[in-house]
Amino acid sequence: MLSVSCAGGPLWAYAIHDQTFVNRVLERVQLNRTKFGTSDRMIGMLTLVSEELPDVPLYYIPDQLCAVIHCAVPKATTLRLVILPYVCIQA
Repeated sequence: MLSVSCAGGPLWAYAIHDQTFVNRVLERVQLNRTKFGTSDRMIGMLTLVSEELPDVPLYYIPDQLCAVIHCAVPKATTLRLVILPYVCIQA
C-alpha cells in the first residue's frame, strides 16, 4: 500500500533579497549599460526585486492562492499597481 505525504510551500517569513546589494548592482548596471547585452532586462529584474515589500510577513505565490479561493489570477502588473500605492501610503 502506498503512503501519500503532502507538504505546503513555499513559505518564507523574511525578506528574500538584500536590498542594499540589489540597489548597488542596479546602480552599477545603469551606469554601465553598454557593458551588458541584456542591461535593459537586468534593470527591469533588479527594479522588480528592489520593490520587494520589506515588512511583508510571508511569501506567497498568487496563482496558488487564487486556486484555493477559485478565482482568476490577476496579471503581475495589476498586483503591483494595486499593492505599491498601499505601501507608499503606509510608509
